[in-house]
Order: sequence, then structure tokens, then C-alpha cells
Amino acid sequence: VFGEDNVLLHVFERSAMPEGPVIKFCRQAGIADPETLVAVKETNNSLNPLVTEFMRQLPLDSATPEYRGALVGACARIDREMRGEKHPSLLLTPARRAAVLDRYAAGNRALAERRFGREALFLDPLPDADAPVADMRLPASSEELVQRFMVPFVTALIEGNR
Repeated sequence: VFGEDNVLLHVFERSAMPEGPVIKFCRQAGIADPETLVAVKETNNSLNPLVTEFMRQLPLDSATPEYRGALVGACARIDREMRGEKHPSLLLTPARRAAVLDRYAAGNRALAERRFGREALFLDPLPDADAPVADMRLPASSEELVQRFMVPFVTALIEGNR
């Protein structure tokens, strides 16, 4: 629809973005002097894996935009309350990661050659095989689920809609 020349591709890896993803995006989009942009004080941190999994289970797609915003805000509050807890950022086990990479290896290689003039699409090394992987399972006991997620979630909804 747009023409291949009008589609800008970029592999977002840390080694390819020494100045960060915003500056890289601006340069790729043709913004001449991205250094003049005002730096924000807060960054867009990812939600911890348990809150992400909790949100994945919610029927957010059936909520109105306003109500969805309230639900997402309540989840953000749960995340802030859990910030002190350390959670690994990796979501795939080494075996699952290898399976995904194997499944798409031919397409990734073809894209790397055609659009980037190289053999490999991804250049950053994979995480170590013994790197910790996030446990995405929500609490099995209903009591823990209610205390860790539902009480803060409902509290945030109530406080946000007073």
C-alpha cells in the first residue's frame, strides 16, 4: 500500500541505540536535531511481569475508553506498590526463545539480507542460558490473589472514581 521505499525498518536493540530509542526513532524519522527535544523526568518503565499477566486476563477490549483508562490506571497503581519486589525482565525460557528464533530463522535471515545487507537480523547477544526468567503465574490461592491484586485494584478504582 505504501511502497517498500516508504517503510522504515529498524531493529531495536541496545547496541543499535547508544543514545536511546527516542533519539534513534527521531533520527530515523528525519527529525534533524533530536537533541533539542525536552528530556522527560520519568521513563516509560515496563510493568512487572505479574501485573502484565494480571492485565492480560482482564477483558480490557470490551471496556469503554474511559473505563479502560481507569482499569489500566488501577493496574499501574498495583505495579507501583509492587515496585520494591525484584522481578526478572525476561519472559521466555531459553528453550522457548530458541524455538521462536528457530521458527522465524529463515524469514529473519531473508529480511536481514534484503533490508539491512547483513546475515543476521538481531546482533545483540542472547541472554545467558542461566539468566532468571519471570514467573508469569498469578498466585494459585484465591486468598493471595485477592490480597496482592484484587484489593489494591479495587481500591485504586474506588479512589479514582470518587
